[in-house]
Amino acid sequence: MKKKLNISVLGAGALLLLSACGRSDVTSHSTGLWERLILMFGKAIQGLSFGGSIGLGIIIFTILIRAVMIPLYNRQIKSSRELQELQPELRRLQSEYPGRENREALAYAKQDLYKEHGVNPYASFVPLLIQFPILMALYGALTRVPELREGTFLWVDLGQKDPYFILPILAAAFTFLSTWLTNKAAKDRSAMLLVMNIMLPIFIFWFGTQIS
Repeated sequence: MKKKLNISVLGAGALLLLSACGRSDVTSHSTGLWERLILMFGKAIQGLSFGGSIGLGIIIFTILIRAVMIPLYNRQIKSSRELQELQPELRRLQSEYPGRENREALAYAKQDLYKEHGVNPYASFVPLLIQFPILMALYGALTRVPELREGTFLWVDLGQKDPYFILPILAAAFTFLSTWLTNKAAKDRSAMLLVMNIMLPIFIFWFGTQIS
C-alpha cells in the first residue's frame, strides 16, 4: 500500500511539473483548468499588492495560505505524535513477523494496529502534498501572468534577474526553519518527511531563482 502511495505521489508530482513547464502567457482568455487556477492565484496576488508592490502581495498571499493550512499542520503534528506512541507496538510486530516471507502479514498486522488506535499513518504527508500543487500554481502565476512579471518589491525589480539570489536564499532558509520546527515539535523521524524537509527548501530556492 505504501509503495502504491509513493507511486501515486510521484505520478501526480510528474504531472504537475509537466503542467508547470508551460511558458505561454495566462490571461482571462485561457481555458484550461490549470491555467484558470494560475490566473486565480495571479489575481489574488494583484489584489493583495498594496501600493503596487507585487512582492508584498506574494508575501501576504503566502501568509494567508499558511494560515488556512494551520489545521492540517496541527493534524500533522497530532498524527506524528500518535505514530511515535505506537513505535513500541510496531517494533513488537516487526519481531513477531521477521523476514521477507512475513512482509505481507506484517503489513496487515500494522493496518490492524493503526485501525485499532484510529491512526492514519499517511496523515503526516497531507500538508506536503497540498503545498506542492500550490507552489506549482504560484510559480505559474509569477512566470506566466504578464502583470506579475513587471512588479517590484523593496529594491528588487521582479522583472530583472537578481545576481545575488537574496530573496531565494531567504525563502529557502525560512522554509527549512519552518519545516524543521514543525517536525521537532512533532518528534517525527519519518525518513520520507526528512527527505521532503530537505528537498522542499531546495525546490523553493530553485523556484526563487527562476523568478528572481
